[in-house]
Amino acid sequence: MSTTTTTALGIAFGTWLKKTREDRGLSLRDVARATGVHFTSIRYAELEFGEPKLGTFIAVAQALGANPTTLMRNLLKEANS
Repeated sequence: MSTTTTTALGIAFGTWLKKTREDRGLSLRDVARATGVHFTSIRYAELEFGEPKLGTFIAVAQALGANPTTLMRNLLKEANS
């Protein structure tokens, strides 16, 4: 188990990442290759172990076709509802 506290934002991002990745038929390794982010970081994000680093968030959002600013705004709304 991670020692990092999982926040509502981390949960929302992990849920979005897994759904979006699976909807596009991508593996965790596909996303890692597309972003340059280590496979383990992608996996931890999906497992909702804390919040991703900003660079990871931006790289993943862009690789999956989302505008990072818009995605963050939507995830914050979801996390606060």
